[in-house]
Amino acid sequence: MNYFFIENTIEEIIDLQSNKKISHGEIIDIVRENYSNDPFFAWENFNPDVNDKSEFPINNKLLNIPFGTKDIFNTSKFPTCMGSEIWKGFEPGNNARVVDSLLNSGAINVGKTVTAEFAVHELNKTLNPFDIQKMPGTSSSGSAVSVATGTVPFAIGTQTAGSISRPSSYCGVWGFKPSFGLIPRTGVLKTTDSLDQVGFLTTNALNLRTIFDCMRVKGPNYPFVFDHVDNRDEKDFKKEIRVGFIKTYIWNNCKDYVKKEFNNFLNILDKEKNINIEEIIFPDEYKNAHEIHSNIYNKSLSYYFKKEREFNPDNISKIMNKMIEIGENISFEQYDRALNDQISFTKNINKLFSTYDIILSPTTVGSAPNRDEKEIDDCSLLWTLSLIPSLSAPLFRCPEQMPFNIHFLSSRWKDFNIITFIEYLVKKEIISPKCQII
Repeated sequence: MNYFFIENTIEEIIDLQSNKKISHGEIIDIVRENYSNDPFFAWENFNPDVNDKSEFPINNKLLNIPFGTKDIFNTSKFPTCMGSEIWKGFEPGNNARVVDSLLNSGAINVGKTVTAEFAVHELNKTLNPFDIQKMPGTSSSGSAVSVATGTVPFAIGTQTAGSISRPSSYCGVWGFKPSFGLIPRTGVLKTTDSLDQVGFLTTNALNLRTIFDCMRVKGPNYPFVFDHVDNRDEKDFKKEIRVGFIKTYIWNNCKDYVKKEFNNFLNILDKEKNINIEEIIFPDEYKNAHEIHSNIYNKSLSYYFKKEREFNPDNISKIMNKMIEIGENISFEQYDRALNDQISFTKNINKLFSTYDIILSPTTVGSAPNRDEKEIDDCSLLWTLSLIPSLSAPLFRCPEQMPFNIHFLSSRWKDFNIITFIEYLVKKEIISPKCQII
């Protein structure tokens, strides 16, 4: 396996091109080499020769940087099958808006990564590269594995529950789900209006800023973003840093080694003179957050996939059928109440987090479970439900040497706080910027 995209940041690859030390063709050769040595089925469609890049890029921030696209994003040069036999071979004829944003920054889309059926829960063909008997995550697992194997330096994904956080934790890569509304969803499969969020997975923490800034919306046409993100007063992390940690009602689900590594990391940070750490108590009234999420999610699936289930019942998985059936039995009153509960939860979490620069929480309750095991509830969907930015960082390994991650969080619109803090920790050599090596 060629670790070029793990050993080098995007900025370094751009510099190598500028100094004529690597060419576009040589970059694509690395992609092709790693794909040919990848027995983990990360790709649904792969063909770097289609040359899916902008003829006239607006900027070169991602010049000739290859990336993978989760197979629920429209792409003009690749089919978009959404993990479903029903939509196999479907050609939308256009790109999702965020794909165009990346192409306009000089990036190259080399293929579509495997997703779960309709980006929900059905386990797919993708294998965990650390242990093929373990889960890779479900929905964005192809994107996570394409990055973990070093085939591409980043891949785009989505999260409606934990579909970036979990695969990134199970596969030991960086996974970023920005604030709801910062990355456009036009041309992306819709499953749940108030929960679907676009993000990405990458090999190196020092790639986060560049990728994120190329994907997100910006400018006065987006007033909330313009006021809170474009015109941000970015935190100076050389001065006092207020760090909160939150265990939530999921803490008891965590394996002992997760608790140990989480507490050890807090102790490491606490030794820094400018970092003050406090525990944040999760509100008791939201211990039903998973239920709130479930009511919104299942009801939405029963609406958006009604025709697939009605006309192609044999091509819908048991899990999807069950979720749609559950959704059909959720009344509109229950659904409306869940949406209002989400609004309330979002306001309260943002208020709770607003006085902290960074908040820490476990990503998953442990390393990847076996493929035939049921996943245990973790914190990931709490941060999806509350619409806040969450960065899943590949800092740990369990006693069996499988990776697992930790979440860096902040209140909504403070996405750059997280990125700047990570860059600060890398500069101080407190953490490594690289993903876990297979």
